[in-house]
Amino acid sequence: MIRARLYKFALAALVVTSSINVNLSAFATDPKVDDLGKQGVELNKAHKFDEAIAKFDEALKLDPKCADAFANRAAAFCAEGMFGHAVLDCDEALKLDPKSKTALINRAWAWNKLGHYRQAFNDCNRALRIDPDSTIAHIDRAHAENNLHMQRSAIEDATFAIKKKGDVYLAYLNRSHAYLGLGEYDKALADCEKAISIDGSRGMAYNNRAWINFKMGKLEKCLADCNQAIQVNPKLGAAYFNRAQCYKAMGQKDPATTDLAKARDLGYTNSSNLIELGKTADGDKKKK
Repeated sequence: MIRARLYKFALAALVVTSSINVNLSAFATDPKVDDLGKQGVELNKAHKFDEAIAKFDEALKLDPKCADAFANRAAAFCAEGMFGHAVLDCDEALKLDPKSKTALINRAWAWNKLGHYRQAFNDCNRALRIDPDSTIAHIDRAHAENNLHMQRSAIEDATFAIKKKGDVYLAYLNRSHAYLGLGEYDKALADCEKAISIDGSRGMAYNNRAWINFKMGKLEKCLADCNQAIQVNPKLGAAYFNRAQCYKAMGQKDPATTDLAKARDLGYTNSSNLIELGKTADGDKKKK
């Protein structure tokens, strides 16, 4: 049995904008592969995902047994919306290194985006057995738990991440989603406000706050938040769906119909799911 060569040039993460640790191991015997891997990691951190994929491609041509190249390329695929490709890369990484936390977390990311929440939940559990303090694994598991109707567990995971790392946008967003599912609107609203204060350039917190306002009968505020969510992210199908519900409650049939059609065009079809999946019909974008 050939021993996998594991180049520990990165720990790619669910949130690619977060800091990515570089940990070079003694197994990095090929300087060229090691250098390509580090370049790929830096490109991921700079959000240059196509270029990062190209670097990991080069690394894998030199060494097809480089588990970390597969695991980190999966992060770039996820960032590009190529979730099917990400799953395949993580599968390969885990064949080479069954304890690759990076691969498990990135595969959980992909499973969540593809709507396979039980698989995401299971991968997060495996990652947390390796590293119980992984903030990203807790956040990703909270996302899965929300969609598996495990809101109390989602609150626990999101709260752990908040206590561990402080102002984490996705932790507050996932906890707000859980409180919303439990009908605890004041807590949900507070977490949405916190998420927006952390990062007002992302649409989902506005979208969640819109739905909270809808549930509380505050239709004008709901409409304003939907508009803001769409302005920030015009491809956020959930925001069009929620705005359609708001228009319908206001008795405005025509704009409601238009927004529902737009939500469907963007791939949003599940009215019970407030998290936009952003996937195409086959769950993946074509690889360029």
